[in-house]
Amino acid sequence: MVSLVFLVLQLLPLLNVGVGSIISMPNCIDHCGDVQIPYPFGIGANCYREPPYEIICNASFGSPKPFLREFNLEVLDINWPGRYSLRDPREPNSEDKGQMITVGMPRQNLCTSDGAKEIRSYDFKGSPYLYSMEDNVLMMEGCGGSALLKNRDRQVLAGCASVCDSDAPNKSGATCYGIGCCQASIIVRDEGYRSGVGVDYYEINVAFEQTIKSNICKASVALIDSSSMESFKGSLSNLQIFPTTLFWMGAVGQPEPFWEKNNLSLITPGLECQFGYEGNPNIPHGCQGI
Repeated sequence: MVSLVFLVLQLLPLLNVGVGSIISMPNCIDHCGDVQIPYPFGIGANCYREPPYEIICNASFGSPKPFLREFNLEVLDINWPGRYSLRDPREPNSEDKGQMITVGMPRQNLCTSDGAKEIRSYDFKGSPYLYSMEDNVLMMEGCGGSALLKNRDRQVLAGCASVCDSDAPNKSGATCYGIGCCQASIIVRDEGYRSGVGVDYYEINVAFEQTIKSNICKASVALIDSSSMESFKGSLSNLQIFPTTLFWMGAVGQPEPFWEKNNLSLITPGLECQFGYEGNPNIPHGCQGI
């Protein structure tokens, strides 16, 4: 019996989510379908901090799906500091990524273009959201095309071009480096960014020579979550939405005694639970001892 208790104690640090972790406000729903809903996000009155954080749980699908009400974007995942406080550091995907939300962006049709197109993103100016420049990549699918990603000041952040022998993109999914499909990482600059993590708006300038003129158009472009890249290579044109990761700003205007009282540590630009605590640092007493 003693050996069993000792084994359980050894395994506790390997758990990803602590038992009884508080992530939502009292009497508020903390999930919609398979997606956890941590405060400042919330479903229903008095459950979210401000309108941009309001979540609608749409039950008209086979499984309920959460949406950001203000932007009508499907929420695929929400991450917050403290979500993986009890993670196993030996696991490759165990890193706590902080305040990130992955949403489903609608795909824009390039096949109605005359060969040139400017794709404009949702404009998050004045909201708590930024397009993450570290967690997303520019991806383009199609033959004889090029794409340039620019910020609000029209500075080029990324670009790529693709070629191929026919009008059909490469469907093997093995590579995305110029043959029917191309990708590019984002150049992170300090100028024009909040804390160097992202932008609130972007444009993608696209030009195609072959694909738009062909009878079979397979032209697609997206700012896509890099961890989802592998599964979408060669199939963007078949998607209605694609995953994009946003950084969400937390409440950092609280005085220092508030942090100490609630077991918080200040990170830029958000809060996290102190070492030895887990939970949601955005709610009072949300950080609980491990």
